[in-house]
Amino acid sequence: MKLHPEFWDPAFFLPHLSIRTKSKGIQPFALWDHQKILAASVMQAYADKKWLVHIKPRQEGSSTFFTGIAYQHAAFRTGCHVAIIGHKKKTAKSLAEIANRFYKSTPESIRPNRRGRTLKTLEFPEIDSKLDVASVQDDEPLRGETVQVALGTELSSWNENGGDEVWASILNAVPENGGFFIAESTPKH
Repeated sequence: MKLHPEFWDPAFFLPHLSIRTKSKGIQPFALWDHQKILAASVMQAYADKKWLVHIKPRQEGSSTFFTGIAYQHAAFRTGCHVAIIGHKKKTAKSLAEIANRFYKSTPESIRPNRRGRTLKTLEFPEIDSKLDVASVQDDEPLRGETVQVALGTELSSWNENGGDEVWASILNAVPENGGFFIAESTPKH
């Protein structure tokens, strides 16, 4: 499949997907100004081959934004295992629902075939890629795994939920060369 040259730019890709808004239901993902800045930061992190850390205020849409980045890698990058790790099981479920909405709203002309219909895993067998969503409260998420892209949400709350072991697993799961890790969190007082 031939992809647009700007395909990997989140500012280009994400508006092709849909989100659930607070007041208008399901709508196209129109990036807010701060999400456009995040898109530029992602592109810079790709260019520099660096990981990305984002300290955020509550309810700014960055978890949705970064879930879109994770989905993009799983759905369109051959041989890519992606993991999203939330600080609570409820958060992980919400992020899985967002990823599934992204899949359903991907334009049919580029939407990859999916295997299975579980909420927490999107698997794309034709390109040998998948996206798994878990919580730090799950039994040993990422232990013994190799993932090319990982998103850790609300890292400031991981410690109270047993996240030290998950953090160690992520550091071992994401390769330094060719891996990409996004950490985002709302600061604790």
